[in-house]
Amino acid sequence: MKAGKNTYYLEGIANRDSKVISEIYKDILPGIISWIRQNGGQEDDAKDLFQEMIVSIYKKLKAGEFELTCKFWSYALVVCRNLWFAKIRKTDRISYVEQVDDDRVEISPGMQEEIEQKEQLKLYRKHFQALSESCQKVLSLFFAKVKMAEIAEKMDSSEGYIKKKKFKCKEELVNKIKADPLFAELTEI
Repeated sequence: MKAGKNTYYLEGIANRDSKVISEIYKDILPGIISWIRQNGGQEDDAKDLFQEMIVSIYKKLKAGEFELTCKFWSYALVVCRNLWFAKIRKTDRISYVEQVDDDRVEISPGMQEEIEQKEQLKLYRKHFQALSESCQKVLSLFFAKVKMAEIAEKMDSSEGYIKKKKFKCKEELVNKIKADPLFAELTEI
């Protein structure tokens, strides 16, 4: 990831820069909301956890106790995931906010890579499933390395048509993925 983006986010939080904080919400929060929903929560839960994470980072930055060693996205996902699981486990209503301040989140390069790969796969699946049934079938067969002639036969169509269909479907899938805000975060260098 561009070191600049991490620094930009952290400086924005430290300086309570509303423009930068709004960008963080725009860039990162949708992925957190998606993850929380997939794990039994609601959008409001995700927003609350995300806010607590931002406040925690602010406090740690002001105390000089914060060092980010991975992508901001990866850190946010791990912290919000931990907060969500802690919230689920807690039945006695002990504030889960304090856990963020106490826990040191260590993300190894391998863990960061695994998180990113899982998020990339989710992103791909989300947009693949949004394609038409015929596009899904053509691309599934193509990705399984089935020959065009065989795909055409299975779909009772000509090989030329299937080649065009594959191209259009693949292009549609790529465009949908690239248009997703999460894509930019996952592919930053």
